[in-house]
Amino acid sequence: MEGSSTSNNKPENAETVRGTMAGKVDEEKFFSRPFLSITHNGIITTLRQHHVTIACNLKMHKFPFDNQMCKISLFSDMNSATDLILQSNQTTDEVNKNSKLYHLTDGEWKFTNINIIPETEEDDEEVYTGIIYEVQALEADKFSG
Repeated sequence: MEGSSTSNNKPENAETVRGTMAGKVDEEKFFSRPFLSITHNGIITTLRQHHVTIACNLKMHKFPFDNQMCKISLFSDMNSATDLILQSNQTTDEVNKNSKLYHLTDGEWKFTNINIIPETEEDDEEVYTGIIYEVQALEADKFSG
């Protein structure tokens, strides 16, 4: 996951953390994402990288073409939405389109779909934001050649 910036929108001065699914394929692709972006209307966003390693358990009991799905949930239970907003910096369509650039595609598993779901949880006093990544993968055919 990477990217954060200070947001001056509602809620005021909340820290916004935008997550990106990023698999380290090689140094060139890994560091090609910008640390500063300027949009067409002059909005400047600076990024600080945060690296988080998250594992999904994939069960290999259906042979040979096993379709698996795992959910990765990112939430902060210590910071409410007035202090911290978690959101993806890509849409589901963008992350699926770009997945061949950033994710391993020649390994044992191939990503078939990544679904990004923004989530909000509430307790009696606070609202918390989060992101759920649903990752679908297909076990590669080991015997085709």
